[in-house]
Amino acid sequence: MKKIIILLFALCTAFSCAAQTFRMSQLKGCKWVSYELDGKVNTVWFTDSAYFDENFYTSLNKTATSKMPFYLSNTIEKVFDESKVGTNTSGKYLIVKSGNAKHGYNLVVCEIMGVSGTTLSIKYNVYSAKRTIGGVKFVQNFTKVRNQFVRPTKPITDGNLNLRKDEKHVRSIKLRTWHTL
Repeated sequence: MKKIIILLFALCTAFSCAAQTFRMSQLKGCKWVSYELDGKVNTVWFTDSAYFDENFYTSLNKTATSKMPFYLSNTIEKVFDESKVGTNTSGKYLIVKSGNAKHGYNLVVCEIMGVSGTTLSIKYNVYSAKRTIGGVKFVQNFTKVRNQFVRPTKPITDGNLNLRKDEKHVRSIKLRTWHTL
């Protein structure tokens, strides 16, 4: 009897995790930044109808930003439904229309793996209507950024007031200048 109860509890837990959905309000109102990819800083943010993906290429000192219509869905969709943009406010999957009129559009499905008050985890390229270069599945983790400015390089801290080393240097110069006056 105990084994049956434990088995039922495990199945219920597994089904509740698989059926997890996320709300648009969890994604909006901030930027999410990732330093995981070599040579670039990736920042994403959401509005009701648009998914913004900004890449800062550190070696080139250049930024490229894409704005793509999207909506949330509980299922992997094979066709982009324009009528759902801005209206579907919960789901497990980001249904994104990428590309442009000149080169053609593509439907890309990404899975939201988790959202908390400070982190966002997305599995990219769960499904793509067209084959794409570099279209492999991968998970990317983001950290919530409260202000609208995102530093182009990963912060270097040593534990003192959580300042970067270059910020501490400027602060120490200001303090020395003030004390000598």
